[in-house]
Amino acid sequence: MAKSQYFPQYGGRTSGQTLVQDLIDEQIKLFGQDVYYVPKTMLIDSTVDDVILQKYEDSVLIEMMLINVEGFGGSSSVAMSKFGLTLSDEITYAVSKRRWIDYVETQIDTRIPNVPNEGDLIYVPMTKNLYEIKYVEREVPFYQLGKNYIFSMTCELIQNADNYFDTG
Repeated sequence: MAKSQYFPQYGGRTSGQTLVQDLIDEQIKLFGQDVYYVPKTMLIDSTVDDVILQKYEDSVLIEMMLINVEGFGGSSSVAMSKFGLTLSDEITYAVSKRRWIDYVETQIDTRIPNVPNEGDLIYVPMTKNLYEIKYVEREVPFYQLGKNYIFSMTCELIQNADNYFDTG
């Protein structure tokens, strides 16, 4: 099939992609807020291959933008489970891919490189809330100009169990 001159195929970095990434970075810096990204480290028992303890020992300050402007907009904030009532307060943040790779990946070691990890935490100093990343969407918006520019993270208010915190 012949390529259309009106819909070019973007293979490499173009000036249009760089411009869009610069505009997204600037928008997140202007309208976002500084939050702490706290990666999770797990101590694993090698005999039974099970997690003994989850530790949080590092933190990185980075700007993220609140996508879900209605606050806690989960499917329902109170749900019944077999253990009683559970709270499922969800919030959605966006972070620039370029800022993530250039800034966070150079300072800390993540379990899966070049992407925020599910299970890691986000601390919001303004509200003093701690959120756990439940899902990272890597393809929203879907390939504008042939590239993705942000990570969209769905987070849930943490219910602390047996975790060790020493982030300094």
